Amino acid sequence: TSCSTRRTLETAEFDSGTTAEAAAVLEEFARRLFPMVFEGQAPLRHWAGLRPGSADGIPWIGPWPETPGLYLNVGHYRYGLTMAPAAARLLVESLMGRASSFGHVADYAPENRRSATQGRAFSVGTAAPES
Repeated sequence: TSCSTRRTLETAEFDSGTTAEAAAVLEEFARRLFPMVFEGQAPLRHWAGLRPGSADGIPWIGPWPETPGLYLNVGHYRYGLTMAPAAARLLVESLMGRASSFGHVADYAPENRRSATQGRAFSVGTAAPES
């Protein structure tokens, strides 16, 4: 049985390490929420995933101008899952050279985003104890 219960957040460059404190907080929360799942069992593992976000909070979606054939769909921070359908649609429309039916592809183009953020590209959040 697999169970994902909760996340924590800390701004921490590219460190995806975990802490015993975060593991304890998450396990205690999970045991309260799903006591039947943890009956007589310890969690199998504790992991942290990186959540890169763009400097201004707007994802970069479209062709990377310096490498022909390379397309980006990055910088969603913690909204990657909820933004995935729209981001994928914008990327496909960019690949097909079509105007978007619900947004402006150029607003997310890496070429435009890079100049809008004046060289500040991404920050990274990673799972860790909340304050």
